[in-house]
Amino acid sequence: MVSPVRGQDSTSEWQAQVRKYAQAQDWDSALRVVDREIARAPQDMDVRAWRARVLAWSGGLAEAEKEYLAILKVLRNDPDNWMGLASVYSREGKTEEALRALDVAVELDPKTR
Repeated sequence: MVSPVRGQDSTSEWQAQVRKYAQAQDWDSALRVVDREIARAPQDMDVRAWRARVLAWSGGLAEAEKEYLAILKVLRNDPDNWMGLASVYSREGKTEEALRALDVAVELDPKTR
């Protein structure tokens, strides 16, 4: 039997690695960690959201947009992912799409303002 705490430690370990690589702007290493986790749990939308964030941070906006859109097909009611998509749209210069995504995020969670 696996302890939930052990699973949580594993999760926080890979997230800490991603944060460390992101802080150093080592995007290839950050993506390798996230992609390894996706290979282990392809349906884990939290890991996919981390991938979208790393892609956006590294300037891979088109890929980040695709990743967020794929996530939102599964998790339509997650304001954080709508905010992430709004940020990507904004950086891409897609103002109308950014505002629509932001509106959805605020509608889902008014505290996101």
